[in-house]
Amino acid sequence: MMNNSKVSIVTIVYNDATGIRKTIESVLNQTLAVDEYVVIDGGSKDGTKEIIEEYKDDINYFISEPDAGIYDAMNKGWKLCKKENYILFCNSSDFLESDAIKAFSIYAQSNQEQSDIYHGMLKFLKNQKLLYIQGRTSEMLKTCMIEHPASFVKKRVFEQLSGFDLHYKSASDYDFMLRAQQAGFKFSFFENIINNFDTSGISSSSNRGQLESLHIKNKYGLLSTHEYKLRTFAAKISNSIKRAIR
Repeated sequence: MMNNSKVSIVTIVYNDATGIRKTIESVLNQTLAVDEYVVIDGGSKDGTKEIIEEYKDDINYFISEPDAGIYDAMNKGWKLCKKENYILFCNSSDFLESDAIKAFSIYAQSNQEQSDIYHGMLKFLKNQKLLYIQGRTSEMLKTCMIEHPASFVKKRVFEQLSGFDLHYKSASDYDFMLRAQQAGFKFSFFENIINNFDTSGISSSSNRGQLESLHIKNKYGLLSTHEYKLRTFAAKISNSIKRAIR
């Protein structure tokens, strides 16, 4: 069975003139070309917009305007993508492996039954140095997030779930994947490295993300209210100590 495995890539950026070029070029230099490229800029003032415009002939949609945060921008992005495509987010400062799209396409075409979400592996970097490589199966969603920057999601999943919940500022992708799982969408994990994610400078957002993830687990019955309160209290104390000793 031949599956449509065309890919739309969405890049979200705000004031990242030092990182956006590498991201764009990693998308444009794929060994198998992407079908569509969308760039959403939050109204950058540091020269980011001018760099993006250098590549305007290779970008299908480019929007530069203020937004209500990264998930608002991501919602804008997927809505612009072709209805039949899979959508991969490669946000500014991240960069794709050169054969990412080809690896996905080969795997998706080999599947007898089409999946709604294909998710691969992710390199975690700090200051461009490799920390580790990670890939999690969807069965692990009950305890932790799978690698969203390495996930190809059919547009109809976003449409049916109304995209990302803007109540969350750091963990809305986790909420989205859990909703997709509970709605019965089919996940498939494949062992190819897709994206490179730089963790530099995300300590404050990771602290918020930890608290939001606990709230999400409680919301979906993965944590009891008692355990949720205990773990939230412990996380807040730990974060306070970390801030105090910096």
